[in-house]
Amino acid sequence: MREVLISFVGNQDPISKNTKEFGAVITLCQHLKPDIVYLMPTAKGVGICSSTEDNAKETAEYLSELRDEISPGVVCYIRPILVSDPTDFQELLPSIRENIDNILNELKREGEDFELHLNCSSGTPQMCACFYVLAHAGRLLSPHLWQVRNPKATQPGEDRVCEIKLKFLEEESIIGRLRHYLDGYHFEIMSIECQSLSEISVYSGRRNVAELVARALKAYSMWDLLHYREAYQRLNSIERRWRDTVDAGDIAVILRKQADFLSHLKSESEKETPENLVDILFNAERCFARKAYTDTLARFWRIYEGILYYRLREEYGIEPRNIASGKKLSLFEADKELRTLQDQPFLNVLKTSLKAMRKSSQQEIKVEDLLEELREKRNSSVVAHGMKPVSEEDAANSITVAKALLAKMISSGEELLKEYPLNKPQVGALLDFLAAS
Repeated sequence: MREVLISFVGNQDPISKNTKEFGAVITLCQHLKPDIVYLMPTAKGVGICSSTEDNAKETAEYLSELRDEISPGVVCYIRPILVSDPTDFQELLPSIRENIDNILNELKREGEDFELHLNCSSGTPQMCACFYVLAHAGRLLSPHLWQVRNPKATQPGEDRVCEIKLKFLEEESIIGRLRHYLDGYHFEIMSIECQSLSEISVYSGRRNVAELVARALKAYSMWDLLHYREAYQRLNSIERRWRDTVDAGDIAVILRKQADFLSHLKSESEKETPENLVDILFNAERCFARKAYTDTLARFWRIYEGILYYRLREEYGIEPRNIASGKKLSLFEADKELRTLQDQPFLNVLKTSLKAMRKSSQQEIKVEDLLEELREKRNSSVVAHGMKPVSEEDAANSITVAKALLAKMISSGEELLKEYPLNKPQVGALLDFLAAS
């Protein structure tokens, strides 16, 4: 592995006129002992207000004289930057980027692995800012950034060289966007953003965590599309890798609970299970968060039908889908059947009052009346026979009713509602861990 230093050249290189000590380039070379040094001075030319090309040549001579102290095989290349004003960021960035690209292509052609180091002390502040921009844009192959302090600002025996640990703007911007997208459970977009973060981060630890979180978010996207088998395979694999490679006990527990829950979900069978019904409820909540109110109401009716079918099958041995005869009870026939059977949990929940949303307030209303109201809204909407849109109010009320039905009519419903593992706090915990990495 070759150590490669890329550095601008300032007026205080190679020896400071103020302190009479080595400037940033030589000091950093003594610390890093690089195999290759690329110096990028501002070039000489007509209209150039400040050139450091002579300083670069003198610096290269000192590196040659100090090779025994730095690295016996050290080689130095000078690649001038042609700019008229070294403080003009818009002029600097294209020229520096072209120089950097040429250097990286040259190193890649040689085929040997290399570690990249950047000197962020020599040159103008605008020149050093270009290093930051190119680094967080992913163009510099995860470099190490270094600062060399003024000897007058250090205590005797204190090291002048320190590595810069910055959280670059783009990284923080991505993490901010991830939190914003979580409000609408946009898992696919979050996965793409997280994968981008894994490619541009200057921190190896964050790159590793971002790659795992991106894969987890992709699994959540599959889960949200009800592709349970694929989501389980992905998440189970991620949990094992996370447990083995990342010091994140709480996150591993979250992933394990999610994988375990997925293992109980069935997508191939027509028969309802408590886990599937609860999952559809939270799927409806995610639709609601995305303001997909029609999808929310449609999922409610599937939950309602599934609960009735489950009660008939599990409590009374009545198969609502009679495959032999080819007959199937409709939702309303299943509702009538449970009433005829005097199913007590069903009758009790029908008489329960819930707080239903109204335009500017909440109103206590019995589940039985709310179901009838939702049935009317369903029939006149695009969910069933009409063309009317579904309102936020109706979508919210359908979720409220679904929770009550699941909690009262499914034996394990209340516990499953409390323990459901794909909620905003669980996904937020992954983002918190990523932000802290």
